Amino acid sequence: ADWGKIAAAATTLDAADQYTLFHNADAAMRGGYGSAADYFALLHALAPVAQWDLIEAADHSLHDLRITGIIAPTDVAKTQAFVRNNFGARLAPLGLAAKPGEAPANALARQYLVQLLLEEGHDPALTAQLAKAGHTYLSSGGKDLGGIAPELRIEAMRAGVMAEGGPFADSVMDAIRASNDEYFIQSAIYAVAGANDDATLRKLLDMALTPAIRIGDVRYVFRYMQAEPKGRDVAWAWFKANYSNLLKRLSSYGMGDTPGILQYACDGNAKADLAAFLGPKTSQLTGTPRTLKENEDRIDRCVAFKQAKGTEISGAIRALK
Repeated sequence: ADWGKIAAAATTLDAADQYTLFHNADAAMRGGYGSAADYFALLHALAPVAQWDLIEAADHSLHDLRITGIIAPTDVAKTQAFVRNNFGARLAPLGLAAKPGEAPANALARQYLVQLLLEEGHDPALTAQLAKAGHTYLSSGGKDLGGIAPELRIEAMRAGVMAEGGPFADSVMDAIRASNDEYFIQSAIYAVAGANDDATLRKLLDMALTPAIRIGDVRYVFRYMQAEPKGRDVAWAWFKANYSNLLKRLSSYGMGDTPGILQYACDGNAKADLAAFLGPKTSQLTGTPRTLKENEDRIDRCVAFKQAKGTEISGAIRALK
């Protein structure tokens, strides 16, 4: 009852308290002293007034719930509709183009709304608009942003990959090969890592063994692929098959973070596979005893959370209007 009262009054709070309140509701759901219904009710209440930092926090929270499978695959479409219905109207007055003299808070709100609506909302109209801008950006060699704000070019390229798959991803990877701009390469890797087909993802991973992706940028390939369910599964299978070649390229020091490939996994089989493959190699790879244990603990916590709250979260999502 108290959570309901707080949600009803949430819009009267200042931005800092709204941000704090959302994190409290998220923690309460995870800790067992708040419900999934409370969590979604608060998101619904705050969506019309949320500032950029709260929009970013909501995106991170929903993303984590989805990629770990806490939001069941059968409930993803309903969650996407919830995101579109509650946050979609916020983007319309901001638009996708930067406005002269606009407040930084508005520019940041645009950036995080686009990220939320594209990746967790799968908004079809926004995806098409961004993909079109992505084509313009790539074909112009980065000189023409296609009418969108500069900070949206990352999402424009990812939208192109999401909408058109392999052909667009191939264009992005060609641009990676032709570029020596570290920021562009990082952004382009992020875009391709959002692909949903195995062949495209393996092409990106294969590039990590070539000079097309500098040694220092290989970390981005795994960082972004492990943050999507399809990318995580493909990256882990590829990593096991190409372990020796990757070790030669990165050295034992550069392989220290590789247990993180499965950090968002959420089942006992993944934990067992992680331990079976990397456990015997920790003496060879600097830093891996600690990172392996940390990621095994993450998987354990996620499994416990799913067992404790998965059914409740599914019920709350199915009850959303």
